[in-house]
Amino acid sequence: MILDKPLQSQMLKAGDIVALVVFTLIFSIATFSLFFNLPLLDLSVADFFFTANVGFEHIDGVVLPILRRVLMIGFFIFYGGVIYNGLKAWKEQALVKGFTWSQWLYIGLANLIGPLFVANLLIKNNLGRARPREIEIFLGEEKLQFTQFWQWSAECSHNCSFISGETSSAVMIFISLALVTTFKRKLFFALIPIAYIVSGGMRMMMGAHFFSDTLMAIPIMLLVACVVYYWMFLSRLSPIPWIASKAPKINA
Repeated sequence: MILDKPLQSQMLKAGDIVALVVFTLIFSIATFSLFFNLPLLDLSVADFFFTANVGFEHIDGVVLPILRRVLMIGFFIFYGGVIYNGLKAWKEQALVKGFTWSQWLYIGLANLIGPLFVANLLIKNNLGRARPREIEIFLGEEKLQFTQFWQWSAECSHNCSFISGETSSAVMIFISLALVTTFKRKLFFALIPIAYIVSGGMRMMMGAHFFSDTLMAIPIMLLVACVVYYWMFLSRLSPIPWIASKAPKINA
């Protein structure tokens, strides 16, 4: 069998993944419509955290950098835990903290592919959107210009504003956990907006991201999580049978 019984009982079906993808598309279209019809919304939200002649420095003082550092440490602890527990489950061919090795593998790959490759390497390094604290209207030293999130721009060359990498990391943790389990699925889905408010709100207050940069992280990460889930658990191209064939033999 590709999956063991504990995971089979928790699996989402193809119809569930399709429903999530449809939700993702609706969310994305609604977000695009919101910012298209209110083109100054991003600037208005950023301006709320901005003070003339001071910039965002009156907010980006001591508390937020400490909170950001705590979140970053939390990310690395989580990723380290996924690697450790996944390897332990694979080596022992047993459940670790209620998850099989294939579940741990999914959580790891979703958090690797989504925040790192899609958000940070693919999107942030190519769309070229300047950060709020970099644009001229907010006293940015670079005197860059504001662009909408759907517009390609040459204002920024790398590590740009869209999308928020840290917000992507925060929401993907709970998205991947929600998709891969049933016993706490409602809880993990409920924690997604909380993770968004904490990470996205912090980055907007620091002038590092526009509202749309953080908001669009949710549907993009959910779409990535759905694609990875389908590939691993529902597709004929799943890597699980090959990995399972390499697993150590456990004597009964």
